[in-house]
Amino acid sequence: MNTCICCQADMEDGRAKCPVCGFPVVHNVLGNQAEMDNIKKMADEYGKKKRKGIRIGITAYGYCMDNEELKLDKTEEIFLAWADELSMGKIVWCEKDFARIDSDETVSLHVSVKKEGKDAVFQDVKIKLPRIQGFCHVGVELKEGFQVELILGNETIYERSERLDLL
Repeated sequence: MNTCICCQADMEDGRAKCPVCGFPVVHNVLGNQAEMDNIKKMADEYGKKKRKGIRIGITAYGYCMDNEELKLDKTEEIFLAWADELSMGKIVWCEKDFARIDSDETVSLHVSVKKEGKDAVFQDVKIKLPRIQGFCHVGVELKEGFQVELILGNETIYERSERLDLL
């Protein structure tokens, strides 16, 4: 097994390029740090170009009471991040405050991934409610294989969703 230099996806030996992102497999530069640094820089630039124009968001739902019954009042698309502005291992937080729910339950976030010129792809991801005080925030973090995880909580206490594909 090899690992893609660009997206860190696992791939079978003998491939000429990564099946996830298409970056070429590089051979025979072991021990040459300057060459490896140059290839890593090219891989980072390639990855940013592949992620360019991909918008990540969630749908927020507002409810109101109507004749002693809770009814859906409105929905709002909330922007989280541009995929090409994400860095591996760094959480980007949305500044919007969300009401915290006191529960040990798992909730579902309705996530949209939209590439310029294409229809948005929607996916519901499950995430455990964090045990925090105050409002919740939603974040997003780039992971290997052109995937992201959504984060729910705050900068010190949070829970992670399952992974979503960007491509």
